[in-house]
Amino acid sequence: MDDLVGHSYRAGGRDPDEGVDCLWVVIQIAERRGCSFRDPWDAIACEAGVGPEVDPAQVAPNRSLVEGPARQDDIVLLDAAHQAVAYVHDGYVYSASPGAGSYRRPLHRVQASIRQIWRLLP
Repeated sequence: MDDLVGHSYRAGGRDPDEGVDCLWVVIQIAERRGCSFRDPWDAIACEAGVGPEVDPAQVAPNRSLVEGPARQDDIVLLDAAHQAVAYVHDGYVYSASPGAGSYRRPLHRVQASIRQIWRLLP
């Protein structure tokens, strides 16, 4: 997963050479872990009124909102200076933000910032 870290940030970015966002990082890890889901960028753009209409339920129909501590292969919503999604893998969260670009941080350091936990279902 080290190849996903260190890229510059760009909202909606899907090309590591031009910049990536938190969704790109999450999608890349999910696919490598066999937990793929549709890129939610269209649903986010729709919600913001700048993109085509998309049914948000179709973005990740195989996920469940759960309580409790985050664990391996969870997707978490982080609420810090920049709201972001992150993927939990091997005790780290992987994500991206405007100030940091794509990054890996120890899970225990971001626990207080976790607002939602999405568990992918088989």
